[in-house]
Amino acid sequence: MHDVDAAIAVMTEAEIPACEKAYGFSVMHTDLVKSSRNFAECGCEHDGSISMSVYVDEMPPVVWFFRFDFREMACLITESYRRLSSNASRAEIISQMRLVDAEYNHDELDARINEWQKEFERRFSNGTR
Repeated sequence: MHDVDAAIAVMTEAEIPACEKAYGFSVMHTDLVKSSRNFAECGCEHDGSISMSVYVDEMPPVVWFFRFDFREMACLITESYRRLSSNASRAEIISQMRLVDAEYNHDELDARINEWQKEFERRFSNGTR
């Protein structure tokens, strides 16, 4: 379900700097690479879903996005970048991410997570993992 390598490959192909972390991956913005500040952090939640925190210059200082797996999160990121010029600011990228996220079916995400959890619980109760 969670393939970080595939997600990073999708972003690398789109020339979006990302690197693997113990929890998932981080995304750098070109303006921030020299200072080593991450633009976004993506990792696994307790329910098996994937969340990404994106640092913003507003309150609260973080925007959250949720997807079923790392590859879907990579698609959110690459689609947001694709819709913008190559020198887009962080604010422009975040704005575009919000627009792309608004097109996502969050009800379907909830249903997929619930189904995944039921399957996990069934396997765990049967002793097969």
